[in-house]
Formats: sequence, C-alpha cells, structure tokens
Amino acid sequence: EKWYVSALQNPRDQHSYARYFYGICLMYNGKFEEAQAQFEQFQQENGDPDNKYYKLANDKIASCQFAMNPVNTKEQITITDLDSLINMGSTSFGLQFVSDEYMVFSSARMDNTPDSLLTEDRNPLEYYLLDIYMVPINEDGTFGTPEKFPFEVNSADYHEGSAVISADGNTMFFTKMDPNNRNETKIYASRKFNNQWLKPQAMDNNVNMDGFRSMNPYLTKDGKTLYYSSNRPGGEGEMDIWSVQVDPNGNTSEPVNLGNQINTGENEITPFLHEPTNTIYFSSGGHIGFGGMDIFAAKWNEDSEWWGTPVNAGAPINSSRDDSYYIIDDNLLTG
Repeated sequence: EKWYVSALQNPRDQHSYARYFYGICLMYNGKFEEAQAQFEQFQQENGDPDNKYYKLANDKIASCQFAMNPVNTKEQITITDLDSLINMGSTSFGLQFVSDEYMVFSSARMDNTPDSLLTEDRNPLEYYLLDIYMVPINEDGTFGTPEKFPFEVNSADYHEGSAVISADGNTMFFTKMDPNNRNETKIYASRKFNNQWLKPQAMDNNVNMDGFRSMNPYLTKDGKTLYYSSNRPGGEGEMDIWSVQVDPNGNTSEPVNLGNQINTGENEITPFLHEPTNTIYFSSGGHIGFGGMDIFAAKWNEDSEWWGTPVNAGAPINSSRDDSYYIIDDNLLTG
C-alpha cells in the first residue's frame, strides 16, 4: 500500500495502472471505502470502458460495496485459530477429513526429532518445503500430535500438499510441486498395499498437462469423481475447477470444465464437495467478494443438471485477505 502511494505521487507511463493496484492493496487491508474511491478515480482517469482493468474495476467497486454491507457478515459463525500443534512452522493449510479418527493437512516445519537421533543431516530448506501430515482427532474434538507421512509420499526436494484420501482409506491423491518451477505442479496418486503406501505415480494427461499446473485434488466418497484446479487450456482463464471420472484401475475420463458459472478469468482453486447437500465449495478471486480469494458455494441443480449460481460464504469465513481450503462436516456445524 505504501509503495503504491509513492508510485502515484511520482507518476510514470509504465505504471499507468498503479491506482487500480493501489485500490487492490486497500481492499486487502480492509479499507473498502478508500478502495472504492480509488477504483472510481481510476476509471475516470482511464476513460476506456473496453480496457481490461476498467472492467475489473467495476467488479472491485461491487466487491467493496458487498464487503461494507452488514448483511454479508454472519454473526452466528465463530472463527477460532487452531493450536500451535497444527499451526507450526512457516505454513500450515488444507485440512481434509479422512475418518472420525484422523485428518490430513499440509505443512512446512522443522522435524522435531532431536539432532542426536537423526540418521542424516537436516535439509536446510526443510522449514520451507511442504509435506503431508496426518493428525489424530481426540474424543473431545481436539487434535493430537501431527505425524509426517512416510517418505514414499513426502520427498526431500519437492513440495507435497493438499492431499485427499479415499473413503476406504486405500488411495491418496495429492499435489507435488517443484519449488524451482511452479509449472511443474502435478497431481499424484498413491495406493496402500499391506498397510504401506506405494511409490506415488503422476496422474495421466486428463489431469496433468506438461507446462501447466494441476493441483488441489478432491475425491468424492464413492471414489468415482475427482475435482481439481488447473490452468490447462480450454478454461475461463487462470486456474479453473475441473473434474474427471476415475475407474477402479485409476484410469480417467476426459476432463470437464465446471464452466463460467463457477469459473472466471481469475483463479478458482481448492474444490470441496459437501455430499449431503450436493454443494461444491471453492475459492475464487473472480466473483464479487471481500477482496483476495473468497470461499463460495454452489448447489447442484437437479433440473438443469448443472451447478447453480455461486454464493459468497460471507464474513467471518471470508476476510479481505486470501481464504481457501474450506471444508465442513456433514452436519454443517464445524469446518
């Protein structure tokens, strides 16, 4: 925010959109009234209704008005920061239900094994490399101590994250990313055999396409439909939500884009299907919201046999920053 003020005080031709991005910064910092004024001033100065950022500013003005409307804040929802067992290290995200007994999530943190017990030197990047962890659920609903998945799944050099495990507990899908090449982001599958996770294999071209990113897998309880996000060609732009059918041998169907009702020209990521209500939850930066990425919900329409209009989950689930990886239990009480 500070540097965009400086850019506006020292105008340059190559920074012709500084006022638009200053408005974005103000939104991220929760200053919606000031942000709306900047978007309106940007449109006056730009004067070209066909310009990409002029059009985007229309949406951002609507988002500022949405965020300032008290109707869009749900007083009955309480947000609680999870304890330091979960929120440890440099990042922790992407909790997923597995069973009544444990959940999985992604985190970058130092292994707490004492140096004297290590069999090899610590990786200096360990604090920044993502791995997949499982965490037991105690009888009172609190979490136990997280444990890292075995080395077959977690590698020493890649990020592993946003994992989902099939209802029978025998198949895992997760994202693997080369930290030096974000386009090398693919979805992998691993099967459990004799209580051991086998070496993961990258999914086929219907899910992963060379040179493009695929991530955030979510598997339905019957194990037949995999939702994921990708910027592969044929979508609305940036990351979109897609789905494929998966057969018992792991073969997939042609990918289906969830269309422009769900997807926009901005990023849509982290799909989660709440099956009791047939509602898909996802995170989007392109629909009207509070700024950054927001959580949206779209219900399946039996008549049209397609997804309905996405609805913003409202504050305090959504904030002026990025909100993603939303999940909620079958009873819609805890997420």
